[in-house]
Amino acid sequence: MKGPWRFTVKNGDSKICGDCTACCQWEGDVLFSPMEMEELADYLGMDVMDCAEKYFELSDDRRNLRLAIQKNEKCPFLKADGCSIYEVRPLQCRTFPFPYGWTREEQELMEGCKLFQEILKRNNLTMKDLQNEKD
Repeated sequence: MKGPWRFTVKNGDSKICGDCTACCQWEGDVLFSPMEMEELADYLGMDVMDCAEKYFELSDDRRNLRLAIQKNEKCPFLKADGCSIYEVRPLQCRTFPFPYGWTREEQELMEGCKLFQEILKRNNLTMKDLQNEKD
């Protein structure tokens, strides 16, 4: 099977990241399903509508919500000691760098990701291999 979805996940993969939060600071949409937004509101002790108004806007496809982040701003939940909503982070964040929008065109970003590089190594792949699969 081709594509990054064939990568294996191992216990302890999240420890590879350590205190790195580089992926949390990339430009782009952070999508939440309506259920994930409701979980976030509950986690923050907020009313769902207040949470939606404070943190979200409708995504371009109108099927999800995205964090309302101004250009060049980081995720509002990223704090000095890491993700403040780690327990309820959205699927997009929980599955990084797997297939939910994370096979990035920005090769230099992926080259700087310790977790992604470990996954490539584990699967005997290189960035060039992935690029060849896209072509």
